[in-house]
Amino acid sequence: MQPKDFFCDGTLKDEVAAVPVNDAGDSFKAARLKAFYIMGSGPAPGFSAESLKTISAPFVVDTAKFDEVLDPAMNSSALARQIPGAKEVLRPVGHFAYVPECRWLIGRALASQICSDPAGVDRAQVHVQVARDVIEFFDKNLPAGE
Repeated sequence: MQPKDFFCDGTLKDEVAAVPVNDAGDSFKAARLKAFYIMGSGPAPGFSAESLKTISAPFVVDTAKFDEVLDPAMNSSALARQIPGAKEVLRPVGHFAYVPECRWLIGRALASQICSDPAGVDRAQVHVQVARDVIEFFDKNLPAGE
């Protein structure tokens, strides 16, 4: 069993009974969004294949190969496979490698979950590389000034 994701745990407790059922079938396409770069994402099962096939903007899914919270095969990698033309970057990192480096103020209980990276992972270096990749992607895919 995978450990609970501290950041997503709250959504499991949200009261959604009042949300209209048709919301999930509505289009939320926004013309001003011209390119997407997502990291350590989930939950792919929440999107229909038909909906994902309509995405035509440049799209990168940055996947944590050793994600200990969201199985990449069912989440990030699944999104990358279903979005036409999407590129997947598979990084040898865990789920929390994309969040800020840990500092002593964070507390032991929280730190034990979000401050541990797989052996050999330098989170600061991961952030440098991800930042470079994101900037390169948007420089290539967005006209100047957008």
